[in-house]
Amino acid sequence: MAPDPDYRIITCLSENSDAGKEWLARVTHPRTRLGIFFEAPNEAEVIIKASEFWEQHRKEREENWRKRDEARAKAEAKAARKTKAEAA
Repeated sequence: MAPDPDYRIITCLSENSDAGKEWLARVTHPRTRLGIFFEAPNEAEVIIKASEFWEQHRKEREENWRKRDEARAKAEAKAARKTKAEAA
């Protein structure tokens, strides 16, 4: 699957954070609300943490959409069979 162009990782350096947690990151996406922050001692690590989380979240979300579409298709097929049986 192609990368999502709307997905972004925002990073921030904090001067007054605990040691090893100087960098913060959050994932932003217009169609998903994630209130999760990631912490790491450097920007590269915090970006990796956020990216790995987003990839897992994206896979789970796509699987849920696939299951939803399958359930809808089954329900529509069942309704069509019922309508056809009632018409006969």
